[in-house]
Amino acid sequence: MKHLARSEAVGTVNAHELEELLGETVAAAISAWPDVHLDRDVFVARIANHLSGDAVVTEWLRHVRAPDLYLATACAERVPNAIETFDREYLAAVPAILARGGVRDVAADEVQQRVRERLFVGASKIADYSGRGSLASWIQVVVLRLAIDMVREAQARPIPAEPAKLEESDLASTDPELSLIKERYRGPFKQALRDSVAELTSEQRNLLKLHFVDGFTLDKLATLFNVHRATVTRRIAQARESAFDGVKRRLQAELGIDAKEFEELVDILRSRLELSLSALKPESS
Repeated sequence: MKHLARSEAVGTVNAHELEELLGETVAAAISAWPDVHLDRDVFVARIANHLSGDAVVTEWLRHVRAPDLYLATACAERVPNAIETFDREYLAAVPAILARGGVRDVAADEVQQRVRERLFVGASKIADYSGRGSLASWIQVVVLRLAIDMVREAQARPIPAEPAKLEESDLASTDPELSLIKERYRGPFKQALRDSVAELTSEQRNLLKLHFVDGFTLDKLATLFNVHRATVTRRIAQARESAFDGVKRRLQAELGIDAKEFEELVDILRSRLELSLSALKPESS
């Protein structure tokens, strides 16, 4: 309640009515996901953050997709079981979303990995979900946009018969965003990435090297480790997220740049993490 009390949208709403409606909203959200334990105050604060200045609070609370917003908030806060629940309830629908959208030229599990990276790595875009529409519809838009981007990438860049080793000099050859990184942040970013990868488990480091440096496909990795392709996909996504979190932490501490510039840099680095991981060849190679 204290979070909503600060919102300009509260206006002259009856405090008792608001408290009662808020309690019902939170209770409905919690009951929808009994295995996801998000702190109540954190959820109420997220509700307050998504209220628009001209909203009528009681009407907004009556229409908000409380269970969807609760799960999205739990994912953003890295609550145990939240992302696993999201995978089961929403990412499992990716093949059906692609089929309905008429997108047939990309693998569903590759799209799922891209969605995980977009929503949970770096700036954690899942926090942008406001609860005004269904989370399923919001995810569908994300999936189709990423899938279309992947199709365009594939059409614009033919896949060679043998994966080429990406040289560090290629990182800023044609892309102005990568040029920015190379000129201003190459040294700190490269060191931060190396240090972050060094903190990973040996299995995570091995997966990243095999996939990004040696060019092993997901199918080949699944055979090598004797696991399902989806398991390999999930493990690579988790390793990348851990590495990127380490990069963010180190760069923000070392560079001393303001928050706005750092978030812009993070957006660039997150979208180019695959290229950067590919550049982590041993120095002697």
